[in-house]
Parts: sequence; C-alpha cells; structure tokens
Amino acid sequence: MKKHSRMVKVLLSLIVSMTVGAFVLMMLDSQALSEGAFSLAGLYNLSPVAEKIDPNPKSANHRNWERIEVYFSKTTIYDLNRLTDANNAKMHFVIANADYGTDGIIKSTEKWRKQQTCTSNTRRGTNIIRICIIGDNNNATPTDCQILRTIELVDALSKKYNINRKKINYPANWQI
Repeated sequence: MKKHSRMVKVLLSLIVSMTVGAFVLMMLDSQALSEGAFSLAGLYNLSPVAEKIDPNPKSANHRNWERIEVYFSKTTIYDLNRLTDANNAKMHFVIANADYGTDGIIKSTEKWRKQQTCTSNTRRGTNIIRICIIGDNNNATPTDCQILRTIELVDALSKKYNINRKKINYPANWQI
C-alpha cells in the first residue's frame, strides 16, 4: 500500500510541475527572443527568402537565369536602400551584416526587380544572378547569419530557375 501511495505522489508532483512549467513558457512566449553568441533570434525576425526572389508577382516576365555568383562587396556600405535603388548596381541581391544593417537582411536591387543583367568580372555570360555579401573578407569573415541566409537564397533561386549546382560560384575561400 505504501508503494502505491508513493507512486501517486510522484505522478501528481510530475503533473503539477509540468503544468506550472507550461504556464511559465506560455507567459514568456510574447517576449522577444534573446540573442546570444549565435542564436536563431536574428533569423526569427527576418522576412522569408521566397518574398525576395519574386521580382514582380503580377508579371510573368522572368529572365532565363543560368548561373549564380556570390561575392564580397570589398567595401563598407552604410545605406543599403541607396545601394539597392541605384540603377547602376552590379548586383541583384545584397545580404547585410550586423555592422551595416540588420544581420542577414536580404535586399533586392532595382536590377532584380526589372530583371536586368549586371556586369560580372567572371565573363561567364550575361544571365548571372549576382549576390553581394557586405564585408571585405580580408579583415572580417561573413557572419553566421549571412552564411545561412546566403545558402537559403541560393537554394531558393537555384530551385526556382533550375540552376545546376555546378553553375553556382562562391568566393574562393568560402566555407559552407
């Protein structure tokens, strides 16, 4: 009989503690995620990549993209809006780091919205989607968030435009 009452007490205390824990978690749910050394809190507030790759949802005028080129800006960029709205932009997408905007934010340029080609230094053709990572990669490596967002963006673009993995170029020292 004693063994039976002990088991009931343990089960009751387990149920009570789980219920209290659930209420505490629900109360904390409305709070913003805290950021640590690397946490998903920064990614939580970013817009989905799929929203960025559709230049004009109402138009079916899409270019036949053949390649993707990822490169570093090699310069400091303070105003992403001015950069992405410039008609002479040499990229279709920009991925910011924590120093120059919200870490991992993806901005599409006017060239992408108009489905225009950009000049490329690689001379591999004209139908190249160019993705610029903010940073010089000589003094600073890309952030973890930039790497994750770049992978997401490249995957979404390669699926949408049926681009083979062999036709995706990353910087020479890029580690995925």
